[in-house]
Amino acid sequence: NKVYVSGTKVLYNKALNNFRAKNYEKSYLQFNSLFLNNMQDILINFYLGRSAYELSKYEFALSAYDRILIAEPKNTRARLEMAQTYFKMKLYTQSLNEFNEVLKNKKIPIKVKKIVNAKVEYIKSIQKKSFLMQTVLLTILKYARVTTIYLSTK
Repeated sequence: NKVYVSGTKVLYNKALNNFRAKNYEKSYLQFNSLFLNNMQDILINFYLGRSAYELSKYEFALSAYDRILIAEPKNTRARLEMAQTYFKMKLYTQSLNEFNEVLKNKKIPIKVKKIVNAKVEYIKSIQKKSFLMQTVLLTILKYARVTTIYLSTK
């Protein structure tokens, strides 16, 4: 999958070293430069997305993971990163959908499966609380409206 233009292998290794050293700003810039020359490289997109995520550039991270999934729809690691990014953005419905797709892969390690299941349960509990709050608010608003109509007729 890798196509190296002169000098890009050196830059890729520098970017990867910066990523591993948690120099995400540098790795982001370097992987972005590599991406501009090779937009379909899975590893470049992956590390570009991970670097973007670590810099809280979540939309850029999602774009990188999306490019990977267009090329490789069954890439569980990219889907997991996408789910985690949605989770970080508090886009719980999208996150839940992606986590559920990850869980369809029977080959994921047990440790990862436990973490994903815990996130799924957390999202479901948040969605349940949100639904209950909306129900309570709607009940209060209906009661307030009925009270206002009743009082305005007196």
